[in-house]
Parts: sequence; structure tokens; C-alpha cells
Amino acid sequence: MRLSAVLSKPPSNEYIQVDNFLLNKMGKTGQQVDLDIGQIMLNYYYSHCEDLRTFTSKGKISCIFVNKQI
Repeated sequence: MRLSAVLSKPPSNEYIQVDNFLLNKMGKTGQQVDLDIGQIMLNYYYSHCEDLRTFTSKGKISCIFVNKQI
């Protein structure tokens, strides 16, 4: 499953395997890497309009290496 598909769903406590998105990059702690994972789309209830709105990511998606496992 693509990472964008996982991030476009409501949070879950279950682990889901995702396709490789780092393309064999070995990062250093604190390093930021741009990802090519597609758009992330999330639905939010907007109380002012009493309607459900979809928000879409724009631009680059990045990740930061926290340690060797994360």
C-alpha cells in the first residue's frame, strides 16, 4: 500500500505495511528527505458550514530521520 493511502485514512493503532518510499536512502539522524508518495487527502468536518471538507496536500512531502529504526 502506498504511504499516501495510509496517511489519507483516519489514525489507526494497527500496523500497516507500506511500499518502499525512501528508495534505499540511508539517512543520518536529523536529516530531512523529500518523498515522492503522491497527495495526501483528509476529510474534516467543518462546523461553521456544517459540512465535510477534503483537504489535499500540496508541494513536497518530507520526512526526518529520527534514529536508525524510525
